[in-house]
Amino acid sequence: MRPKLSRQRKRIVEYCKKKGITIESLNWEPLGTASEMCGRSGGWELIDVDGEAYLGENVDLLLEDIDLTLIAIKSLFGCLVKIKVIATEIAPEELHPGDLYSTQGQNYWDRMDDTGMFSEKIQIRTNVPMASNQKFSVKLYKITLLEMTKI
Repeated sequence: MRPKLSRQRKRIVEYCKKKGITIESLNWEPLGTASEMCGRSGGWELIDVDGEAYLGENVDLLLEDIDLTLIAIKSLFGCLVKIKVIATEIAPEELHPGDLYSTQGQNYWDRMDDTGMFSEKIQIRTNVPMASNQKFSVKLYKITLLEMTKI
């Protein structure tokens, strides 16, 4: 038998369903003091199946963080979008200014079917030169947008 959800947890789960977010984990830690200059510790932490993290000291702030992420996507593209991409593994030195890239490979992009929850998954290469001794501990993928559909 599954444990009964608290009112707060149930509110979060229902809100995420309405927004098309699939929850991987949802945790609460009591609020406390953190190190100097770090603000408070604790609160809600929600991680969706795509690794996107949302934080809030209380339920209202957590839901606001979800909405602000959706608004950021909407303001970036003018609407909520679904995208189809090709992710090609690439050496960091092969990236040119203006190239889109990600640390997420093709498998990640192939299973994207929600409302564009990729706000921090795609980055753009700037014209700032990379340090010659810079090492990457993750694989990089050049992103080619094939299709962008308004939702």
